[in-house]
Formats: sequence, C-alpha cells, structure tokens
Amino acid sequence: MMEPVLRREDHEAWDYWRRVCDVHARSPGFQRRVTQAKRYVLEALELEPRACVMWSAGKDSTCLAHLVVHELGLTHVPLISQKDDLDYPHEEAFVRELAASWGAQLEVLRPDVSALDYLREHMREVDQDLHSRSAGLSRVVFYDLVDRASAAYGCVMMGLRAQE
Repeated sequence: MMEPVLRREDHEAWDYWRRVCDVHARSPGFQRRVTQAKRYVLEALELEPRACVMWSAGKDSTCLAHLVVHELGLTHVPLISQKDDLDYPHEEAFVRELAASWGAQLEVLRPDVSALDYLREHMREVDQDLHSRSAGLSRVVFYDLVDRASAAYGCVMMGLRAQE
C-alpha cells in the first residue's frame, strides 16, 4: 500500500489548524474543561482504583488516554486497545509508539477471526448496523474481546463524545 503524498498546500492547512488548536488549548474555557476532566478521572479512581482506559485510537479516546497517563501521570492505569484487519493501516503501530512515549501500559486485543473474512462469510446477514452490541461482526471482533479484558476492572474509562 502506498502512503499518501502530501503537497505544500496540505502542510499549510495542517500548520494552520495546528496554530488554531494551540490558541484554543490556551483559552480559559478549554482549560476549565481539562481541569474538570482531570477531576472526573481522579474521582472515579477514588471510587474504584481498579481501572483501565479503552483506547480506540480515535481523537476522543486518544485525548482521554493522554489525559490519564501523560497529563495526570497515572501510568499504572492500563490502556486497552482492540485492533483488527479493518483498522486504518499502521494504527496498531501508532498506539504502541504513543503508549511507549507516555510510559503507559498497553494491552492490544486481537480477535481470533479476521473481521474482513467474517464480513465476506456473513455478507447476507449484515445490515446497516455494524457497530451495536447485537451486530454479529461487532460481537465477534470487538465486544466479546473487550468484555473479557475489562472484566478484571471495576472501572472502564472511555473517551466518548457528548451525544454518545
């Protein structure tokens, strides 16, 4: 597979958004939200110290993982990430490298079956709903693994959007 070739315009756009995010990160409103998120994490750990962070590698869960293990320095709280053959290329390397740079404990979960093969074999059964707990694909390659791994913890933290 060939990596994308970034043009000068791509780098300029990235630079622009990086500056915008940097300014936003220094705003009082953002700082209040980060402080509140840290409080929530610490309160959760007071109630249940046996905790983990589920890390999909998306922006919300990456922010939570960073907040817990890097910002708060809670490297004893493990990160758990499920990876299968439908993930973005190099996604597992991304979580491994980032976790290592934070000094975090990382457990990568892999299903026993190929998600792609499952889709090929069950294509007639697949409808629009691929992500719910009741969907066969999600159950086989995600929920069964995550449920087994998280059973050892009294608290499972997830970075979710407000609507989730």
